Amino acid sequence: FLTLYYCNHSFFFVILQEAFGGYQDCTCKQGFSGNGIICNDTNECDYYWDNQCNNGYCINTIGSYVCSCYPGFVEEPGSGCVEADECANDNLNDCHALAVCTNYYGSYACSCPYGYYGDGRYCEINECQNENICPRTSYCVKSNGSFSCLDPCSNYTVIDEQWRLTTRPSNINNYWYHCDHHLQGWFRFQGLQEQRIPEYCVPEHSCGTHSPMWLNGVHPTTEEGIANRTACANWAGNCCLWSSPVTISACPGGFYVYRLYGTPACHLALNCSTAKCSSDEECKKIKGISQCHCKQDLYENSKPNLECGSSQIKLSYSKCLLDRSGYDTSTIHLRDYSCMANIEREDISYVRIDMLPRSGSCGVNESHITYMNTLYIKPKGDGIIQRGEVKVGFSCSYPLNMAVSLWIAVNPFVSTIDINIGGTGTFKATMALYQFADYTGPYEGSEVWMSTESMAYVGVMVENPGQPNLVVVMKDCYATPTAESWHPVRYSIIKNSCRNLNDPTISVAENGVSLQGRFSVQVFKFIGYYDKLYLHCQIQLCDVTTQFCVPVSTVTLSYNIGTEYREYHARKVSRSLASTINLYHIVLCNSQYFLCCNIFYMKHSVI
Repeated sequence: FLTLYYCNHSFFFVILQEAFGGYQDCTCKQGFSGNGIICNDTNECDYYWDNQCNNGYCINTIGSYVCSCYPGFVEEPGSGCVEADECANDNLNDCHALAVCTNYYGSYACSCPYGYYGDGRYCEINECQNENICPRTSYCVKSNGSFSCLDPCSNYTVIDEQWRLTTRPSNINNYWYHCDHHLQGWFRFQGLQEQRIPEYCVPEHSCGTHSPMWLNGVHPTTEEGIANRTACANWAGNCCLWSSPVTISACPGGFYVYRLYGTPACHLALNCSTAKCSSDEECKKIKGISQCHCKQDLYENSKPNLECGSSQIKLSYSKCLLDRSGYDTSTIHLRDYSCMANIEREDISYVRIDMLPRSGSCGVNESHITYMNTLYIKPKGDGIIQRGEVKVGFSCSYPLNMAVSLWIAVNPFVSTIDINIGGTGTFKATMALYQFADYTGPYEGSEVWMSTESMAYVGVMVENPGQPNLVVVMKDCYATPTAESWHPVRYSIIKNSCRNLNDPTISVAENGVSLQGRFSVQVFKFIGYYDKLYLHCQIQLCDVTTQFCVPVSTVTLSYNIGTEYREYHARKVSRSLASTINLYHIVLCNSQYFLCCNIFYMKHSVI
């Protein structure tokens, strides 16, 4: 029979009353410990063998415990924290519907399949997988929602470490070696002279590394555009023990850029050499070092080569001709002694000196600005006498009038054009289409669609010409239905520096103030079968120290004044301005007279 006896009623334990064979006992329930009269909670988290939370945190509770599992694990009754297969349950992963889910112990990974771009949480078609999506002279860069075709010749990182040179002595005894395992992207090797990856097997322990890499093949020509080649690493007597792909672009101007994908091992590094010996040189090894030395032939062409660039002027002489004529090529300098020459090898070897176009000895007329300087060359001395320096004067003229176009419609693009006039120097003008009203966020990619309800924000910039007193003035900006700027169908946005007053959506944010001009206009469509819109601008560089460059729009007469009186008063205003500023003319807009700055003509006119 069962007889009930009293045990402790504390909520920390369970009362168990028994009678069996005359023996009574109180025992604590599982999760508690004590004599039955007094029961205390057992902390299962104190010892790992008392719980099953191997892959999580143990949290003690009254009479039991719970497991807080680590990410990638779930709790199962009686088993504790077990590994979760997130890929088997869509609610446990955030992979994109097109992505591939891969389960790992305690985690998972999302990856987009081939032909798609993204981090696995989001995937979209990768247009860059199409090899023909970009012109052969550009490469494709994919981003979320779009892609861009970039010219590697203007989008690269310069590498100019001197330890890479093949002319450096062997570093076999050096403790530290360089490694290019991290190099990813487009690079240009540059130093005192243009450099490139050598096309011959480079000895071990040279160029600052264990195993120098060289180009197993020849560099492409400019006509080839971008080409794929293989870079080899020399080690253990094998000139191509390791190899790595490399993409090369031959750029206008005689230099190369390389798309590098890292090196297959360490310590491997890409090295660079000057271009192969020129046609007027031969390679000779002197004291264990191979270098280019002038041939003994005579040279007839003694004329220097002058290049007038937008941001740099280059003057070069035949190095071998100067050597044979008794001149010391190491002494060539400008008026500023710190501007020294360096050696450059192309079809023949040159001694080249570079300089920036700067104000000072310059001249300006209505159409050009001219920079002048002097080159000094010392003859070689015999240790006894020294003859005087030879002075070579030179100058570069740059046009102030330029034109630039932007292709903006189905395929709007940030376009750049170099303006060459009369074989003189060049300034670079660029036109860009922006997404936002503060002229930020330039559109990229080969296609941008814009509705006729959206605004086009357009900027015109001139690369720094080295003359701080020059500003950009937009003279005429207009739209055409084709890429030809001379197309007879056109719509004027800015005319004679003034905006088109018949279009209230046009706004000129900046003109004649700095090296950039900015305007906005609501997108429109030409009537007919035209489905594209092209923008063009004729611009001029204006000298703020000698000209009034900011266009002025001021109402001078009311609308109700008679035509005859308006014409007379306009002539009168024009004559009075002509006697003082010489830069204004009267423009009739919407039956009102407006005063606009005209920096493009030296004469005055009444329209």
